[in-house]
Amino acid sequence: MLDRCMNYIFSLLIVASPVFSQEMKETLTNLDVIRLLAKQMTVDAVRQTRIDSPGKIDLSVFPKETGWYVEGSVGEGLQSLGFVVRQDTAAPLAAAFGLSDTRIEYSNIRKDSFFGSKLVDRMVEIQLTSKFTDRRTGSILWASEKAQSIVDTIELSEINRIENPTIAITRGTLPREGFFSNFAEPLILLGAIAVAVFLLFNVRS
Repeated sequence: MLDRCMNYIFSLLIVASPVFSQEMKETLTNLDVIRLLAKQMTVDAVRQTRIDSPGKIDLSVFPKETGWYVEGSVGEGLQSLGFVVRQDTAAPLAAAFGLSDTRIEYSNIRKDSFFGSKLVDRMVEIQLTSKFTDRRTGSILWASEKAQSIVDTIELSEINRIENPTIAITRGTLPREGFFSNFAEPLILLGAIAVAVFLLFNVRS
């Protein structure tokens, strides 16, 4: 009898949980998102310069300690618009980028359903400075400092995977969960099991 009750309860849990009916999607790591933002901001900055004929460009990314995290993405953004990226002081154009700030924030821990996994909102923001110079004339074609962010929702259990323990800019701080949530969930679960057992015996009778 006990085995039948447990099988019945387990079947209810499977039906109620969206984990068994949804395909898992790979979430981008925080570093991937930072690089995605850097690439998009590079493209946006180039479009502001109104350079008609992209050619060779000398690229520098600062500071050296953290700039290399996004240097490849900045280069990809330039290449996507037709630039030939070099570290060459003889190039007619020069681009200097600075990774001024990065910020990772998690907020609003919640469940997607009663038996579902815990979710959290993730915000990734970077602040990037950019300056384009035409060395042939000595003129500054564009200089700016902008911030851009992406907000999405991820599973709480994914945070260890999407952060890099050796790269500080990929780590954020989790908000504390409320006392009621931690205390009430086991009681609610026990109540649901009790109701399921009650219904089972009533159906059998």
